[in-house]
Amino acid sequence: MKVDFIFHNNYDNYKRFKYTDATPFEHIMLLITSGKISYSFGGGDTFSVGDKEIVYFPPGLRYSRRIEAPIGFHQFKFNISDGGNALAHLHPGKLMIRHHRVEQIALDTGLAVSLPEDERKSIFENLIGNIIYENYLFSANLEKKTVPDRDVLFAIQYFRDHMGEKIMISSIAERRNLTHTGFILKFKRCTGQTPIEYLNGLRISRAKELLSCTDMSISDIAETCGFSNSFYFSNTFRKHTEFSPSEYRNLIE
Repeated sequence: MKVDFIFHNNYDNYKRFKYTDATPFEHIMLLITSGKISYSFGGGDTFSVGDKEIVYFPPGLRYSRRIEAPIGFHQFKFNISDGGNALAHLHPGKLMIRHHRVEQIALDTGLAVSLPEDERKSIFENLIGNIIYENYLFSANLEKKTVPDRDVLFAIQYFRDHMGEKIMISSIAERRNLTHTGFILKFKRCTGQTPIEYLNGLRISRAKELLSCTDMSISDIAETCGFSNSFYFSNTFRKHTEFSPSEYRNLIE
């Protein structure tokens, strides 16, 4: 893979994009370190990304983006060639990279800013390449676990983008012109799980990361991961791990 780094900038407490609607000439990645943005492509569905997530805007595809809560971010502009399968899996929108890795990439980026320009360029190109490869590994693994069904893949991406919100399975089914029951049966046939089982698994995985890497309270983690209350969160967490959230945190410390 050949990455040609063009530009990097970063801000804290950024409240409004200079360009909210545009068609980029280069590849753009936005690594969010705090806050939240919403985005869409070509007037399609709106999704969101927040803290410790990366969103990708490809060249030639018109996007819209808005800041929902003041953000901190790193922005990379670059060109790329000879990407093979990794580049083929670089789809518009949120990239599939675990939060603790995004946090480390943000830290490495911040350290690289103080280096001489030629060294900084090389490091940024390596970081961008690593992001693309990690997204490929996660995406390829996801596709192996599911039948390549567009309705199911749409739902999985929706779950990831809206994990912290109240999600109505019937609304997703309606978006895909499916009946509620028909969508559930299709999803389970493809993944071996019902949509709610799959969604809870994603939420528990995110909760494990937050319990491991942050000092957030149990109630705040429950809210961040989309659970309606701490009691429901604790019960669901115990069913998945055999530990309560507090026990799990003490176990890994």
